[in-house]
This record gives sequence, C-alpha cells and structure tokens, in this order.
Amino acid sequence: MYVTILQGQVAQENWGELQRQYEVACKATPEGLLQTFLVQDDEQKTHWQIITFWKNEEAYRKAHEEKKTETCVLLFCNAGTVPERRHFHVRRGHQRV
Repeated sequence: MYVTILQGQVAQENWGELQRQYEVACKATPEGLLQTFLVQDDEQKTHWQIITFWKNEEAYRKAHEEKKTETCVLLFCNAGTVPERRHFHVRRGHQRV
C-alpha cells in the first residue's frame, strides 16, 4: 500500500467550500485509490490534510501521470493555499474489522 498526504493552511472562511468540493471530487476517484480522508487538525484549525491510500505506488504514479491527482491540489488552491504533498510506503498495518 502507498499513502500520500496533501496538506495546506486554509482560512476559516474557506473551510465549507473545501469540504463541499472534496465531497464532489470523491464521486469520481481514480482506479487504485482505496480510501481518502479530508482531515482538520484539532489544535491548529487552519491545518488541513487530504490523506489517500493507494493499492500500490504504481497505481498512484499512473493517476499522477494522467493528472488525476491534481484534483486535490486544486481543492487547496481554490481554498487559497498552495499545498505540499508527502509520500509514504506502508510497511506494516493493522485494521480492526
């Protein structure tokens, strides 16, 4: 599994629009994207992240090459910030079912 975290600072007046646009974007996700979450920091309320879980790095790279990962970047840009993306390989995991 492969994880990307896109993060940025979003002014309070843009929180609702960011959430609305995220919901719209989730209606058409790229193949290989397993889960995605829009999260807001509890302490630093202007810090938002979009965390995505991909089947593997190849699925992410394919979506990136096809410009499908730009949708989330645009969400942050439309909310008034230029986001930063971090990439992670999942080495171990646990899921309670």
